[in-house]
Amino acid sequence: MFRCRRSTPSFAIVGPGRYVGPGGPFDLEPKDAMPADLFDQLAARAETRDLPGALELLVEHFRANRDHHNLFDALLMQVRHRMGLSLLNATGFDDVPQAQRDEFERAYVSAAREVGRGLLADGKLGPAWMYLRSIRETAPVRDYINGLAENSDEAIDIGLYQGVAPGRALQMLLASHGTCSSITALDQVFRSLSPADRSQCAGILVRRIYDDLRQTLERELARRQPLTAPGLPLVQLIAGREDLFANDNYHVDVSHLHAVVRFSRSFALDAPELPLAIELTAYGRMLAPQYQYAADPPFGDFYVASGHYLRALHGPGRDEALAYFRQQLSVQPGTPEGMLAALGFVELLTRLDLDDEAVRVAENYLTNVPEQYGFSFTDLCKEAGRLDVLQRVAKQQNDLVVFAAALLEPLRTPPPAA
Repeated sequence: MFRCRRSTPSFAIVGPGRYVGPGGPFDLEPKDAMPADLFDQLAARAETRDLPGALELLVEHFRANRDHHNLFDALLMQVRHRMGLSLLNATGFDDVPQAQRDEFERAYVSAAREVGRGLLADGKLGPAWMYLRSIRETAPVRDYINGLAENSDEAIDIGLYQGVAPGRALQMLLASHGTCSSITALDQVFRSLSPADRSQCAGILVRRIYDDLRQTLERELARRQPLTAPGLPLVQLIAGREDLFANDNYHVDVSHLHAVVRFSRSFALDAPELPLAIELTAYGRMLAPQYQYAADPPFGDFYVASGHYLRALHGPGRDEALAYFRQQLSVQPGTPEGMLAALGFVELLTRLDLDDEAVRVAENYLTNVPEQYGFSFTDLCKEAGRLDVLQRVAKQQNDLVVFAAALLEPLRTPPPAA
């Protein structure tokens, strides 16, 4: 069986043949009775001291019968024999001399790769993930999940919660568990995803909410005006129709709308769903005040601010959007709210490659941000190529270490390319 000893244990035994790991519980294949002649053949090779032949026989038997877990052990037994190590505890590292560690690690990775891919070929996602995760080769698992045509709780668990294929896993979750569960699940992992995966997942939910909301409004208008043209975009359906929101009426779960608009602020600049998200903010602005939940600055006026943020990302209306966020700074100078507004604005500016303005704002508002906010003035200056600003601030703060680092960094000779 698989016994990874190179990192945090990948899984635990929870019952006979039953294991649980980050991808959820899974079973090893039940052991079929080995053919009697195989034992005899192994014994015959042992009598002639043909250890390589015996081990090759073992490997080929497990490979032919797709007995992946035992194949892993047998492959490493071959390596240990070549290295002059004990064949017992085949996957262990404890008795591997330091001089042979690299060789054994390469063999371990090769065996895990073969076994993990073999398990994927047999449709055994959970066990395959255990092997491939242990050697940090997750691309085959991502490709496998992305290629699945049917929903799978196991694929959802590994794809979304382990961040392997969050977009496809989110689609599965939407189809099998609905919007509410999908939003809740994505909220739990959103900040841990890569920017590209955040954008993809946000797009999936924006399309779901947008389509559901547009269809609901279309049905509502068809009851009121039977000749309403079908297929109109959301923004046209609500234009001049304050009556749709009379008596605090709404047409979508307002908490879902709030969450999805928040997710949409992570869109890549070329995300095709950006215009749809902007339309969702237009709908949100027409809701009764009690349904327009506030957020931290600069998103206190949530749908107005989010609409400006998305227009800045999209392009049209960018100048007006940036002016809105500059105004947020001017009305809250020197306050915690001002700091939060500056953090949001600087993030937007850096995403738009407006680094000089980002550094200017940060110099005025963000030179002493607590660590829990995840912002580094040093990193901003480095990425913007403005170490002169970092020197100036460090000198003002009497920080000789940072001043010296910013002063001397441009003089450093980078190491030669590998």
